[in-house]
Amino acid sequence: MQVYGKPANKFVAGFIGAPAMNFIDVTVRVEAGATAVEASGLRLTVNAAEARALSSHNGRKLIMGMRPEHLILGEGAPGLNFDARVEVVEQLGSEILLETAVGTTTITVARVPAETNVARGDQVRISAQPGRLHFFDPETELPVSG
Repeated sequence: MQVYGKPANKFVAGFIGAPAMNFIDVTVRVEAGATAVEASGLRLTVNAAEARALSSHNGRKLIMGMRPEHLILGEGAPGLNFDARVEVVEQLGSEILLETAVGTTTITVARVPAETNVARGDQVRISAQPGRLHFFDPETELPVSG
């Protein structure tokens, strides 16, 4: 669980867990006392611990990791929501696995309840769980820390 929660590098983060972690190239923005990460079609405001780790990276590009099981359909915590277009709906019996498009990025969402009415082409609201984002340096692929 320690390796799952705090992977030593991007390779380990992508290797541990099924489906694999989503990786998105983001830019860090520190402004007006808030820290956010941005990509095409996506802007997420990070929590205080993540903001401390990212504070020295203002304006820099990083790789953000989001585990599919740490994303939920619908509105969640403020600043952690984004819109996506459903590309693939994979019914797994007790749950659904979604492949969605956000800008030019594909994001997998796992553990969607089986009774959820969703189809290819639908626009959905997705929320990341607070404190569950991972950030990696694009050159070293090591975790970013404060």
